[in-house]
Amino acid sequence: MIKRTLLLAMLPILAHAEELPAPVKAIEKQGITILKSFEAPGGMKGYLGKYQDMGVTIYLTPDGKHAISGYMYNEKGENLSNALIEKEIYAPAGREMWQKMEKASWILDGKKDAPVVLYVFADPFCPYCKQFWQQAR
Repeated sequence: MIKRTLLLAMLPILAHAEELPAPVKAIEKQGITILKSFEAPGGMKGYLGKYQDMGVTIYLTPDGKHAISGYMYNEKGENLSNALIEKEIYAPAGREMWQKMEKASWILDGKKDAPVVLYVFADPFCPYCKQFWQQAR
């Protein structure tokens, strides 16, 4: 009974799952993880992907036979891909990184109740890092 209920609950999700077109599948085989599809200008369908933690946009031509990987620009030279990559990949990754950093071990230097918190990654043997530390005081 539980298996049947689980299967029935999964049907809408499975029905919603999108079959990727052949050109996009071919790109996916190269190691790109396809995250979602989106409507793109010029009658194209776009796909947002991730490769080695980098955002990738793929555009499928209207005939569905070709895929183009890269950024799309409008007539004003504005990058149309960047906002989507930033919103869907980099912003969430940044939030996750800050949460991990706040929980990480670190050394307090200065007042605990300072109005500004500054995280510095420094090498104690680096002369430039030493100079920064002295000048920041």
